[in-house]
Parts: sequence; structure tokens; C-alpha cells
Amino acid sequence: MNSPLPADCFLNTILYMHLLKNLKERLKCAGLFLQELFFPAFCEGCGETGSCLCESCLRQKICIRKAQQCHVCKKIILRGLIHSECKSKTSLSGVFIAVDYSKFIENYIGDIKYEFYYKMIDDLIPLFQKAFKENDTFHRVVSNSIFTFVPLHSKRKRWRGFNQSELLAKKLSVVWKVECKGVLARKRKTKSQVGLNRKERLENLKGAFEVKDSQTVRLLNGQSMIIVDDVMTSGGTLEECALVLKRAGVRNVYGLVVARG
Repeated sequence: MNSPLPADCFLNTILYMHLLKNLKERLKCAGLFLQELFFPAFCEGCGETGSCLCESCLRQKICIRKAQQCHVCKKIILRGLIHSECKSKTSLSGVFIAVDYSKFIENYIGDIKYEFYYKMIDDLIPLFQKAFKENDTFHRVVSNSIFTFVPLHSKRKRWRGFNQSELLAKKLSVVWKVECKGVLARKRKTKSQVGLNRKERLENLKGAFEVKDSQTVRLLNGQSMIIVDDVMTSGGTLEECALVLKRAGVRNVYGLVVARG
């Protein structure tokens, strides 16, 4: 019996890989179909099926941010991202906030994080697109930056099954066609920030983050980065992450969040 020629083996391997890829795609489509069939998405606001946030509730229950806010003093700023007198008080070069904080947004984010409805993240993407559609400063910053995200401790991520900030960052990076890299890690487990005052929040996060490894440090040198998170409250999480990135050689660090509580 003749052995197959090398060219035949190569062609068979290519064919096998192609069939395997098609099978994976079909299984994925079947899985999505079954998910929609047995677990359809319901709008958080009105209960309508089809999405977690319908067009009507997006317009009626959510208020898109109309002006840039200096994240340090929380006052509206007409030019730039931070008031000149506030720059010495922060490691961030600015924070972009998509929508105004509300009970609806609080419940929506809460369902993602504590009820584990990660699919609800998909319907947040149009909020960001709408909020920054005509923001030239935002698009200039994004086009010259790498996206990253606030990391969860490994135990918290295993418990939840996902990192909502990571999923959000990756989806947004696809929308704006920029690179997204996980460059930070939590080196210690922190208490939940819920219920803590500003001083306690800042103390709780001190020294909680680090850059993953020396190779990452080389990658970051001179770069501009955008840290994605769900909600900004005291700003302690973004500030601590920004401080670590700045020490690793990042030139500018910005924040990008759904809302500010």
C-alpha cells in the first residue's frame, strides 16, 4: 500500500481544519439559537423581548452626557478634559463618561455584576456610540490609545465567571478599531467598595494593582492608554490603576466609564 504524498497530507490537513472551523461555527450558531429560544432577552426597562435595552427605554430612561466634566472637581469644563488647577491632584489625563447616573443605570449595572447577566453588556455599546459620536476630543484620544480594563482578582472572576470591564473594553475596542490589552493584575484581594466612604475606598485600593510582567512594561513605555470600567464613584480605582501605569512608563492615561455615581 502506497503512503500518501506530503502534498496529499498537507491538503488533507487543510480540509480537516476547514471542516472543523465550519463545525465550530455551526455549533456556535446552534447554541445562540437555543439560547434565544429558551432564554430570550428582555428589556430591563419595559420587559419587551429582543434586547436587554430597547430603543424606547434608551431614549426615555437614559440621559446621555451633554458636557465634559473635570473628574477631579466634578465641574463642567468647556475646553480640555481637566482644569489646569486640578492637574496636580490626579494621575489621569481625563475621564470620559457616557451617561448620567440614575437608579435605572445602577440597577442595570447591578444585574450584570451580581445577577451575572453578562449579555446585557452588548446593549451598553450603543450608549457609548451615541454619547461620543460627535466628540472630536474623544476620537482623537481613542485613535492614539490602547484600551485596557480594571482587572478583577482571580477569585472574584472565578465566582462571577467574567470581568464586566474586560468584556466592555473588548467590545468597545472592536467598535473603534483599536487594540485592547489586559496589562494590569490585582496583586491582592480587596473588600467590596459598596458602602465605603471616599477615604475608605482609597485606602482599600492602595497597592492593589500591578503591571503583569516585565514584557508588558516594555510594551507600555511611551504609550497612551484608556482604562475601561463600568461605574466611577470616588475615582479611586481608576486613579490607582493610572498611577501604576504611569510608573510603568505610560505617557497618558484616560478613563472611560458608563456613568459616574
